[in-house]
Amino acid sequence: MKLYYAVLETKLGRMLATRTEKGLNNLLFHQPTWGKFFEELEERKDLELIKAEGKFATLRKQLKEYFTGKKVKFTDKLDLSSGSPFEQKVWRKMMQIPYGKTVSYKKLAQMAGEPEKARAVGNACAKNPLTIIVPCHRVIKSDGGLGGYAGGLERKKRLLNLESGKEK
Repeated sequence: MKLYYAVLETKLGRMLATRTEKGLNNLLFHQPTWGKFFEELEERKDLELIKAEGKFATLRKQLKEYFTGKKVKFTDKLDLSSGSPFEQKVWRKMMQIPYGKTVSYKKLAQMAGEPEKARAVGNACAKNPLTIIVPCHRVIKSDGGLGGYAGGLERKKRLLNLESGKEK
């Protein structure tokens, strides 16, 4: 299997994007673990890791627009196969949260048809491989607190401010 990748520069830092033939499967803010991630990928005999900036041109353009505060409809096909069926269901429901709006983990669990699984929804958010496109930053605690965010709480706050027009 071929895995294409590129590192994209954004207003909030570098992001790693990867895609399979099925579609975009990772969009993650820079983490200290990237080196280990690439080492593990390079060890896999069933995987060919290919740097392919051109395969991410549309995504790069759409992210640039997003980070200027524009509401963007991301058009890449997505490959969500890294998640369990429950996680995939939660991620799809997350994509229905309107730009500039937030919902609680509890509300997202209800949207996913699993009202008793708010904690499991939080775990699905933490495993979200496609930040911004699958907008886990729009999911907050019932009391209005931010909750968690794999990209860091400061980024979550800035993404919410960007979408609400408080940050340009």
